[in-house]
Amino acid sequence: RVNVGKGLSKYVRLNLSGKVEYIETSPNSDLSPEYIKASKYYDDKYWLYSLTPSISYDTRNNRFDPTKGEFFKFGVEVGYATGEEADYFANTTFEARKYHRGFNDVLGGVIFFDIGRAWNYKGIDQGYIGNGADKPNYDEKFPDDFAMSAGVGLRINTPMGPLRFDFGWPIGSDRRSGMEFYFNMGQSF
Repeated sequence: RVNVGKGLSKYVRLNLSGKVEYIETSPNSDLSPEYIKASKYYDDKYWLYSLTPSISYDTRNNRFDPTKGEFFKFGVEVGYATGEEADYFANTTFEARKYHRGFNDVLGGVIFFDIGRAWNYKGIDQGYIGNGADKPNYDEKFPDDFAMSAGVGLRINTPMGPLRFDFGWPIGSDRRSGMEFYFNMGQSF
């Protein structure tokens, strides 16, 4: 990945990112050969090439450990993936953050909300559990739905760096239910 940028003002910046990625996929080893065949899974090796122009507005007081300010970013990734199902793709991202100083320097918290959608989705998602053990993981209704999740996080500043504990839940989804937990060390960017 290569990134270049140009500041337009103190707070506004234009960026251009380029990415080349090599990907190998294979069926989940827990699935039976019959299920893999019915689901049309296959081993694939392919290259992904993309460019992402973006614009950002950033008033954070510190880029790596902000305690006040705002950050907004809009970008559109366009690219091409080679391989068995070679095709062009586009990915639009909008990010918004607002920072407030906590009551102390050790503990902090976050609230987050994510929303996304895939158009013209023709693939099979090995992470999605279909409607029964004999059904392929292909969901024709998937492109019609927006996937949403929300959650909360706890931040603990330690001498080794921040510890991040995030808890998220799907909203309005009958495909997956229950809380997801994520643990990370270090700052998010």
